[in-house]
Amino acid sequence: MNKKLLFLVSLLFATHTLGAGAVTIKKAAPVAVQETTAMDSVNGLVPTVINLVSGVSQINKQTQALTAECVPTSQEITDVNALIKEWAKVGSKSADEAFSALGVPNCATTGSSYESLMRAFGDDIEDGLLCYDSFSGSEHENMIWYKYPMAAMTYYCSDGGVDLCSEKNKVYVTNMYEVLGLIDFGDADYTANEAKVKAKLATKMEKCAPALLNAKKQALMSDFVVGTIGNLGQKTNTGSIMEMVSSVAGSTGNGAGGMLQSLGGIATQMLGGM
Repeated sequence: MNKKLLFLVSLLFATHTLGAGAVTIKKAAPVAVQETTAMDSVNGLVPTVINLVSGVSQINKQTQALTAECVPTSQEITDVNALIKEWAKVGSKSADEAFSALGVPNCATTGSSYESLMRAFGDDIEDGLLCYDSFSGSEHENMIWYKYPMAAMTYYCSDGGVDLCSEKNKVYVTNMYEVLGLIDFGDADYTANEAKVKAKLATKMEKCAPALLNAKKQALMSDFVVGTIGNLGQKTNTGSIMEMVSSVAGSTGNGAGGMLQSLGGIATQMLGGM
């Protein structure tokens, strides 16, 4: 965090220095006024950068907390896959139709896996590259659920590592809620035991389905923009700042790390309007 903060502050000083040097003024007095104004701007902006870094760090912790309560257990993954097998027996959708409904290909056809892709790309993975695992291989080949989507859970490292990182840098991801959403059984279609399992999963899904989780995160981001960055509106164009922040929030999947990398560009744009 300290290295990133120093980088941002250095960037702001460099931007102001370059901006001041690009203007040629013949009279001595105006030059002195110009230099003082630039330095005053930097001094006034440094606390703002510190607030930005602090705010981004806080929003990252809050979104991670939201994700933590939605991380499925290994038993829940097993339960969802058992329900998918039962759902496949009904035949309301073929395996190909199930993947089509999910909007992602079968990893068995791409030569990859959900885990390897998420470990490599994390939330920055492009939509066209993502795939989900299926019940493949010889153990499932003669079963009704062969090639049907399979729920999985894995993690990626927020510090840039692929496999080895500390627990605090592990961001857990899952496709369980999307796969569970395929099952369109009515209450009468479940056995007594399955009904209990589905009830527990449904409770978790109510607060952890991707659309709902994203809405919670967007609400946190909105509060962050208004409470932290909105104060810059006194010196710059608030609408433009919020537009830039929304762009950063929507284009990065690395939490505070990804947002901090983009703040340099935001700071440069803000300085351009001063």
